[in-house]
Amino acid sequence: MLPRLIPGKAWATLAVLLVIADPFAPASAQSAQSGAAQAPSLSATRQNLAKRVGAEGFAALLESSALALAPRDALAVLAEFIPKAPEASRSSLYSLQASLGLIAGEYLQAAAALQKAYPGSPEQLMRASRCYLAGGDIAQAEKILASIAASQGGTRYADAISLGRAWVALLSGEPERARYLLETLASAKGQAPERREALFLLWMLSISPDASRTYLAALKADFPSSMEYAATQSRLSLKPAAWLLNALHSNSATDSDRAIWEKRPDSATEATNAKTPAELQVGWFSREENARALRSALVAKGFEAYVEEGASSQGEKRWAVIVKAKTDWIQTQAQLKDLGYESYLISQPD
Repeated sequence: MLPRLIPGKAWATLAVLLVIADPFAPASAQSAQSGAAQAPSLSATRQNLAKRVGAEGFAALLESSALALAPRDALAVLAEFIPKAPEASRSSLYSLQASLGLIAGEYLQAAAALQKAYPGSPEQLMRASRCYLAGGDIAQAEKILASIAASQGGTRYADAISLGRAWVALLSGEPERARYLLETLASAKGQAPERREALFLLWMLSISPDASRTYLAALKADFPSSMEYAATQSRLSLKPAAWLLNALHSNSATDSDRAIWEKRPDSATEATNAKTPAELQVGWFSREENARALRSALVAKGFEAYVEEGASSQGEKRWAVIVKAKTDWIQTQAQLKDLGYESYLISQPD
């Protein structure tokens, strides 16, 4: 029995938010489209690229062309033309494909692209396994986890592998096996991200009120500013798939480079922002050019969007693409979804 009435399908989506790899693509700069500009059609883009295959600068043209399209059209173009790009540029192109796959909710494409962009990388294989789980391919996720060594190059991956296997168990309808793996992770001390996620999942799985309070108290004591604790307090409204993918943007126990980024206004602006509209995050990038290209595409489609700079736990710059809801954030999210953009609520008026 899965407590809190969470259906198996919802667990599958939930497995994504808690892992998104350092957003991925180092795309070249793209000129911003004006609000009235029309995005090029998929057909015209394919024809233009077909004429330039083998020409100097083809990889850069493919990147900029993909960023000018709607996400699913971009994925189609990348799938067709990455094999025709110079081999030396394919890794960054597959990285872009992974990033766009996550934005579009095409998790299986994102997983396959991650494997091609970062072959042999335990961290990226771990993230690919999350994407496979989110896409419903549990067998492939389990196969990837089995291929990762518990320790490599001085880095220990055993806990991350155990967490992945706990997700596999949850999504395979084996909550007791999942609970065993999660309790082992939760019993460790410290600020490890695997422990934080294990405590949250155990809270979700808890049937006994006493057990639920125990896990909640541990989350509050050790991870009070985490997204997981905020979710237990109903301060966040997130789709389950987001939980599976969230760790994809972070290797650390901090929340600063999480996939679903929680805005924290400073005290000087808190009062003036009290009546601001709800906001949805659409992207989180390691290159400002990528973020601004996505923002331009969203503005051209009639959304009020902006780019906000943040930083990863290693101090590296990151850029979030945020859309302000017009009136009802659910309606705005649906409009984004219709255009091929996955989004997640990060703030809403009290």
